[in-house]
Amino acid sequence: MGKPGSWANTKFAVGSGSSLYTIESSGALYNTTASTGTWTQIGKPDYGNTAFLFASSSKLYTIEKSGTLYEIIPSTGSWKGIGTAGAWVNTMVGTVMGDALYTIEKSGALYKTTLSS
Repeated sequence: MGKPGSWANTKFAVGSGSSLYTIESSGALYNTTASTGTWTQIGKPDYGNTAFLFASSSKLYTIEKSGTLYEIIPSTGSWKGIGTAGAWVNTMVGTVMGDALYTIEKSGALYKTTLSS
């Protein structure tokens, strides 16, 4: 999709529905429509400190380098911190399933975070 090299600055990518959401090295968040390849920047380039990007059926989530979890509204790019600031600083990997974020910490512990609360 696109010209060779056009994705060279992509740091993170997740799919949700018919969209591919990416964060670029500039910190910009983009929505690419998979069927057409049309891409649109969402909001301001606020995502330069992102360490992880996840998608649920209706929202996006990031864990920032500070270890804070954020919820993003994909239509506007607006975001807010959820949970305790810095609580995910030891996260190594994670995934969203249903209404929960599952993460594995450096200690080897598996955690479940209910995203709605």
